[in-house]
Amino acid sequence: MMDTPGRTMRGERRVVTILFCDVTGSTAMAERLDPEEWAEIMGEAFDYLIRPVQHYEGIVARLMGDAILAFFGAPVAHEDDPQRAVLAGLDIIAGIQPFREQIQREYQMEFNLRVGINTGPVVVGEIGSDFAGEYTAMGDAVNLAARMEQTAEPGSVQVSEHTYRRAKPFFDFETLGEIPVKGKSEPVATYRPIRRKLRPGSGRGIEGLRPPLIGRGTEMARLRQAIDDVRSGRGEIVFLLGDAGLGKSRLIAELRREVAKEGDGQISWVEARGIAYEANRPYGMFRQFLEQFFPIGQADGLEAIRLKVLPLLQGEMVHHFDKLMEALGMGAAQSSQSDMESRNAQQVETARQQLKESVYTIWAELARQRPSVAVFDDLHWADAASVDLLHNLFRLCDEAPLLFLCAARPIRHTPAWQARQFAETEYPHAYSEVAISPLSDPDSHALVDSLLPAGHNGQQIAVAPDAKLLKELQQVILQKAEGNPLFVEELVRVLIDNGQLRWDEKDAVWQVRHAVDDIELPESLQALLTARIDRLEPLTRQTLQAASVIGRVFSDQVLKQVVGAWQTREKVNLDEQLLALQRAGLVREQRRLPVRELIFHHELIRDAAYQSILLRQRRQIHRLVGETLESLCEADLEEEAPRLVDHFREAQDYRRAWEYALLAGDHAFRLYAHPEAITMYGSAIELAGQIEPPVEAERLLHAFVRRGRALEFSGEYSQALNNYQMLEQLGTERGDQRLELAALVPQAIIHSTYTTHYDPRKGQQIAERALGLAQSVQDPRAEAQALWALLLARNYTAQDPIQTVVYGERALKIARQHGLREEQAYILNDLSRVYFLSGQVKQTLACLTEAQELWQELDNQPMLADSLNNLAESLHMLAELDRSLQAADEALEIGRKIGNLWGQSYSLMIVGPVYHEKGLVGQAIRALRQAIGLAEQAKFHAPRFMSRLGLSWIYAYLGDHQASGRLMEEALVYAQTAGMLVFSLERQGIIFQSLLSFARGKPEEAMQKLAELDENYTPSVSEIYYGPPILNILGDIYLANHRYQDLYQKADRILKLLQHNGVRLFAPDMHLYQGKALAGLGRPEEGLEALEAGQQEARAQGSLRCLWQILGCQARLFEELGDTARVASLRQEAIQIVDLIAGQIVLPKDDSSASLPDTTGEDEWLRSTFLNLPEVRELYAGRG
Repeated sequence: MMDTPGRTMRGERRVVTILFCDVTGSTAMAERLDPEEWAEIMGEAFDYLIRPVQHYEGIVARLMGDAILAFFGAPVAHEDDPQRAVLAGLDIIAGIQPFREQIQREYQMEFNLRVGINTGPVVVGEIGSDFAGEYTAMGDAVNLAARMEQTAEPGSVQVSEHTYRRAKPFFDFETLGEIPVKGKSEPVATYRPIRRKLRPGSGRGIEGLRPPLIGRGTEMARLRQAIDDVRSGRGEIVFLLGDAGLGKSRLIAELRREVAKEGDGQISWVEARGIAYEANRPYGMFRQFLEQFFPIGQADGLEAIRLKVLPLLQGEMVHHFDKLMEALGMGAAQSSQSDMESRNAQQVETARQQLKESVYTIWAELARQRPSVAVFDDLHWADAASVDLLHNLFRLCDEAPLLFLCAARPIRHTPAWQARQFAETEYPHAYSEVAISPLSDPDSHALVDSLLPAGHNGQQIAVAPDAKLLKELQQVILQKAEGNPLFVEELVRVLIDNGQLRWDEKDAVWQVRHAVDDIELPESLQALLTARIDRLEPLTRQTLQAASVIGRVFSDQVLKQVVGAWQTREKVNLDEQLLALQRAGLVREQRRLPVRELIFHHELIRDAAYQSILLRQRRQIHRLVGETLESLCEADLEEEAPRLVDHFREAQDYRRAWEYALLAGDHAFRLYAHPEAITMYGSAIELAGQIEPPVEAERLLHAFVRRGRALEFSGEYSQALNNYQMLEQLGTERGDQRLELAALVPQAIIHSTYTTHYDPRKGQQIAERALGLAQSVQDPRAEAQALWALLLARNYTAQDPIQTVVYGERALKIARQHGLREEQAYILNDLSRVYFLSGQVKQTLACLTEAQELWQELDNQPMLADSLNNLAESLHMLAELDRSLQAADEALEIGRKIGNLWGQSYSLMIVGPVYHEKGLVGQAIRALRQAIGLAEQAKFHAPRFMSRLGLSWIYAYLGDHQASGRLMEEALVYAQTAGMLVFSLERQGIIFQSLLSFARGKPEEAMQKLAELDENYTPSVSEIYYGPPILNILGDIYLANHRYQDLYQKADRILKLLQHNGVRLFAPDMHLYQGKALAGLGRPEEGLEALEAGQQEARAQGSLRCLWQILGCQARLFEELGDTARVASLRQEAIQIVDLIAGQIVLPKDDSSASLPDTTGEDEWLRSTFLNLPEVRELYAGRG
């Protein structure tokens, strides 16, 4: 152990049970007696006090005149130390009775004892100076034990609640109540043990050797079948699910042994294991696979890797391998440090999809070469990025003879559980699950028997001379292990280590030392594992402790340097130490190449070893581990950065931990591993608060901004806002306006766009603050961004677009002046909408053309697609349907090519209504359903709402009012919960309530809601632009309530508004509403004039959706006026369009969104409801 000159602390941290015992009234008795007499009395009394402690294998740490201090759990721990301490206390009280009577007879004095016991964490070891010291325990738990003794009644034992909880299964207790304790804010509950229970809750177990696989016949049969399926060319996904210790890894090991035993080399086997400390290390599991696929060493540079690997590759694998190396940062310096904050969600998603495709290509080629098994063990500890890649690879089960064998604990909040759900949902034909349950009682019995092995002569041995003891032993194991094979193994091993089971070489039998009914088995394995560790030789135990600091998996290369620096007083043969640890079943070898790695047999073993190390020594060892990793992994520090963060943080070297947290965050951010980036940047920010002098403002700003962007990319807008608000507060505290400004702009943008925190008024207020601050510090980029945020805050609302244009043009001017190309492109993209809403169509198209040129120049494909989608939306509003489809299809193709789900959902949201206008309702429904599915995956709020709204409109149009109502309700409820504003804030609540009432078949209630609006209210162009179906539904509400005059006036105002802004879409609808309103007012001739204008506009636009309704209405009015000459031709043309639309209602069977019902049989139903609409039946009836 490490020492400081002049001070000795050779100790460990332990959870021990402390026992204090003293003589009551000793001062008065000592005054009455000669010192020699009193010394003789206490000398004899100490024998009564000490003997029970020693009997229960406690240690007497100190004699204190008339008292003793003893503890249980150090230097050797037992799983039942609290029980042992209580037994010793009871035996002391019972055993002293004859001596008390003797003192009463000889000295006529009342001699009595009291015992206090407490359980808790302490430091134990040799404590003192170079000149004097003792083995003792120190800590608050010792003080509380003393307080238990001081307040105990004479002739009794008093224990704290900590000890009571551990010992109550074994003793009858009397509750004594609570007592105040100096230094503690709350009183402490106390208890008095009376006697042993006749039937204690548990007893001693046994310890043994590695058993054969028992009780897993069904599970192994399923795995063997999976191997046979792979050999026959079929791919599968098999999940092994079970709690810790039930044997998932053991099943995999047995299967691998069987496959290897066949020795035909037909099946390729690769295996990776999730590691707890790598949960934040992006793509950790896949790095393990690459090192198995190819002869790659951790120290290899890119050129060395290429020399080794390229001869093994063929075709496009070479290209994808290079891309993969760069993306994972293996063996190469990172790509240029571009400003990742400026990247948008589309770009991030694109790069992530490209990485997934490269991994897929390489795996596909390797899997097609021969049948393969890919094992993902301990998947519950896998990093989220690796699991995301795994999702993409699962499709290989349909293309190659590849078995995905995944083992995980059933923990629902982990990425592993998401992988299970994904596989089960998307690949039900290839997915199967093996749920591992605890062993049955017979199998557990067989397991215990197998752990007590045959004699050296190969014959079965007698396990114990007394069969009753064996039976008791087995019952305890079954009761406490509850069929968990790992727990059974550990119980057997601990009993062997404790000497409760002893191998008799002479008789070739196991001997049971004594009955096991007094063994307390803890709720966890902690006490058991500490007991096993204590049986090691001191140097071996220290080696285990050093390994526990490194982590669950450790290389002998790192361990050798750490142990060499730590155990400076001793010459250590590390190979011997590791061999001893493997023989003890504490660690096992995981691999030998390219470096030898070992792994703790169980994470709890590592925890037990780690928790025993003194805090000061932990810090020292963590520093040694960190510095060793630095020296060994100098060329690959980004890969090791997450581990280095942990080690230097635990070493309290916060500045170095900060540096590596920032490095790890940047690395994860570049790899689009956003969960890991969020964690690492969060660590950096937390660490910054512990560093003196404070870290530089620019670097702290970097961490905050990057974490915020990663949170935004992940759709975690609440956390992103909280992050920026923290940054803002920090800027205020430091008086640093740069920090405040950097925090304000992203807050404004979050509130100004369709996020879950969409609040344009708040966004505008924050943007205005940011603008003033940017101008005061003369930051042109921030000023342009603030003006852009102001544009966004007003862009989606019904506010006056003129001022919005001013903001956009000012922002654009600044961006042009300072050469801010990317800001310029973003501003142009959003300014185009504002120009359109203000009737400046020419400027709209010019903005989009320039924006698209900039996106091409910047090679920003996602935003190029976004700009094309904006163009498609504008063309749709101009009723240039074919050009709109062309632009949207081009954007959709880009989105599919680069794997941009966000962009694809936007494109499909646009093309759906365009198809509807053209009468292609089947394609419209398909597009909108796909838009919803993709938007759910991409967490893109607008298509979630708008596509449902569009579908609701189409279903109502086709006569399925039940489905329409459901979708309308979903859309509006979603818009409200997501904070989306289609109308101004004052009007949205009223309009939404009205729409919901109408969708539920209550037109009168819907009209009552609309009556709350200003009587002169007319939807603005922006409301028409962002919620076009709502315009028609509002018209239907007026029509259903026979509010003809109101409907005519509103339709007339909307027509004028559309004409003023150059918007042609819905002009035919407004003419249709005018015609129906005039007919309802008894003015059919004027109605026919309006309908004729609508017919001409519908034909010019190619809007079959509206044309047949206009034709049908014209036919009806001509018939009412007695002008039958035109009726037949109008009806005939209307029927032809209806038949065309009905024939287009063909829904595919394989595109249903996960969030929408299946479409099976729906097309026939929709054709039926459409053809049974009253206006359609009227057309066919009129035809005769």
